[in-house]
Amino acid sequence: MFFYLLALVVEEVNRVEGAYLETAYTLGASRMQALCSCFAHRFLLSSGRFGILYDIGWTYVILAEMVNARKGVGYMVEAARKVLDFERVYAGSLRSGIAAFLFRWLLTLLERWLFPWRFLRKAEN
Repeated sequence: MFFYLLALVVEEVNRVEGAYLETAYTLGASRMQALCSCFAHRFLLSSGRFGILYDIGWTYVILAEMVNARKGVGYMVEAARKVLDFERVYAGSLRSGIAAFLFRWLLTLLERWLFPWRFLRKAEN
């Protein structure tokens, strides 16, 4: 996920208008503070892209567990598949899906708490 995130962060930070950076420097922000501010506003506010990366991350986690796991849910699913125990396969797959859904739901709650104004604009339209 690092390389996906790195490319996205660089792209979003480069989109920030120079006037905003100049304003931050005028108000006494350091280069690191300006970078963090750009990251927070551009990357976190474009949560649609972050959500897609989050989903890709879950796909990689499940794939990694199934390909080379010695324990865990992915190992349980793969071991059950080999002996045709489909009840355990479905249970493990359902568990991974529920976990991904719950974490995404928590991420949405955190986003609503951190950026409440974004959801006010959606409700007004």
